[in-house]
Amino acid sequence: MSILKKISLAVATVAVLSTSSFAANVIVGGNVPLINSITGLGVLTLDLSSAGNAVNIAKFIVNCNAPTMDVTWALTNEGEFLKEGAAATTGVEFTAVLEAGGVAEGLGDPLGGGDLTPNATAVNVDGANTTWNYNQTSATENFVISMNATWTEPAGLLAGLYTETITFTIAASGV
Repeated sequence: MSILKKISLAVATVAVLSTSSFAANVIVGGNVPLINSITGLGVLTLDLSSAGNAVNIAKFIVNCNAPTMDVTWALTNEGEFLKEGAAATTGVEFTAVLEAGGVAEGLGDPLGGGDLTPNATAVNVDGANTTWNYNQTSATENFVISMNATWTEPAGLLAGLYTETITFTIAASGV
């Protein structure tokens, strides 16, 4: 082997051995999108001409995969069915109660807390608003909450449509 070839081979070997090495971390993954919804359906066929006892007036379906959710219900007329344009004292007063039940897919596993759980005692809704806080370790799917009302027989009310407006919101946190 010629000296020139030996020198070229030695230079190439030194060049290969003297190159720097590089190492890095690669992070891979993906996001699960936030699902945070509540759907409500009220009943407009209530018989207010006679007393009612634990009559279903609304149902709410909750879907949420956030670690924490707050659901709030507010009664516009503070628990009274009113006729449009009538004075506040001419309505049918009622007591509203929230009850968990009819779970289609399930309520997420609780990390702790939450007044409404399957087969739990009912939660009374006061005149202003009621908030339900829930912490979970798995997603809540199609959880049904019923709002039931009890009222006494309304005496002396004029005929017409008496309504109450229920405003409901859901807020997710801890994402």
